[in-house]
Amino acid sequence: MAQSLYQSSHSRWSLALMPEWYVLVAIVGAMFLLSLGWQASLFLGPALLLTIALPVAQAAISAAQIHFMGFRARGWRALAFRTVVLSLYLSQPMARLVGRIRGGLTPWRRRGPKTRRRFWPMRMIYWREEREPPEDTLRALLKDLQAAGATVRAGGEFDSWDLQVRGGPFGRSRLLLAVEDHAPRKQLLRFRISPKVSWSAIGLGAAFAILALGALRSGVWVSSVAAAFLAAWVAARTWTDTGFSGGILREWIRRFGAAEPVPPTGDAREEIQAASEPSRRKESREEVIE
Repeated sequence: MAQSLYQSSHSRWSLALMPEWYVLVAIVGAMFLLSLGWQASLFLGPALLLTIALPVAQAAISAAQIHFMGFRARGWRALAFRTVVLSLYLSQPMARLVGRIRGGLTPWRRRGPKTRRRFWPMRMIYWREEREPPEDTLRALLKDLQAAGATVRAGGEFDSWDLQVRGGPFGRSRLLLAVEDHAPRKQLLRFRISPKVSWSAIGLGAAFAILALGALRSGVWVSSVAAAFLAAWVAARTWTDTGFSGGILREWIRRFGAAEPVPPTGDAREEIQAASEPSRRKESREEVIE
């Protein structure tokens, strides 16, 4: 593991030797192939060379800084040893990437239970007879989602959301909880689920769309159709990623006891009755079982 032994843990160069960097090289390489025959290749060609040169330069610098212990290597012998170390630096991230792909740990994988997908923002409510701190409620939801295999994390103090479930590389859904206290010691919980598109999806989709339009104007039909297909694939994958994560959040909040609110009529009692209906049904089922 020469890479972990000799490279600085605080070096920004280490990003170029991550397995994900090789995925970036493949994406830029695909864009360069789609730009052949028109002006975009003048920009994507140097970009591809830069993405390739960065890991090679980092590996060369690290190989040059290695000190051989136990023997002295000079001349061609030292060059041969450093060439071997250079190749190890470059091949290790690729080997790690191949191992992840074979093991199913791909960057585009989805983790979590299969549920009915929900693509649109939604609101849910829950009536509770006993008050409880909202932090405890979110902590319980977080544990349940993690136990189900979902990729979930809690928001920070300055975030506008409380929980976030990852649906895939391009989309996720966020949960925001608001609590209304009612007497005597009762609560009305309001959940809001919102889809969130990642910046990588926006950037990648926009890049392929621009390539498609540019190739179309230049008369390169094959590249235009291929780039348009990739842009459509990014958009479709983003749509399904957000729907996958939204479905997980909705299903687990429903299991928690929440229900979708009734259409607003101006009568708060109807909303409270709809929110408390799932808990009443649960209590009646428990009484029947007993």
